[in-house]
Amino acid sequence: NLYYCEEISATNPCGEQPLPPDASCNLGSINLTQYILADRSGFDFEKLAKDIPTILRMQDSVNDLTYFPLEEQKEQAQRKRRVGIGYMGYGSALYLLKLSYGSKKALEVTEELCSFVTNKLYQASAYLAKEKGCFADFDKDKYLESNFVKQALWEETIELIKLYGLRNSHITTVAPTGNTGIFANLVSGGLEPVISHQYVRTLVVPECPEGLVIPININWDLSQCANIGDWEWTKEGDDSIL
Repeated sequence: NLYYCEEISATNPCGEQPLPPDASCNLGSINLTQYILADRSGFDFEKLAKDIPTILRMQDSVNDLTYFPLEEQKEQAQRKRRVGIGYMGYGSALYLLKLSYGSKKALEVTEELCSFVTNKLYQASAYLAKEKGCFADFDKDKYLESNFVKQALWEETIELIKLYGLRNSHITTVAPTGNTGIFANLVSGGLEPVISHQYVRTLVVPECPEGLVIPININWDLSQCANIGDWEWTKEGDDSIL
């Protein structure tokens, strides 16, 4: 909804938030497992409405407090104040609500949730614009012409934008949040349920851990090596791995 002041021709290296040259992702996520009513009958919209302005204010401040390697990146962040607030723990939240992922009822609940969160975020950005000013490239008439505004935003949200403008050019983004989900007590990341409760994590480290001897003369085709020590050969699909 901001093509009037930026040109995007690719989503490299990912597709979660298309960016123009020199722009940066500024992503955050709402842990939905923390917004379930005590009786597990639905989402706690009152609590969400209370917290969303704080979430938006925090993400907006990242644009001012971040060290950017390039001056062009800093200038992009200051001009557009782009944020990307999304969801985490969606699959786990459906589990708590006893709803099957992808079911008709789950989709109805999800549509209500996303519409509420999106509109409350845009309202919070409008109020923040009243307090701190709009993002530099904001053009009210061009912005309100976007299909997103016409299709996704409530009338009361649009009226606030007309009154105060917006602090942030972009506000919502659904990112995978895999590592964040692990950090947040193993909730599901992004919008997907947990696929595997156990997996092998591969790390690249600068040196061998103390006490571990690295095999040498490895022949992956023959599953042979010298100095095997504590390592063992196994199969993952058609591949031999140590």
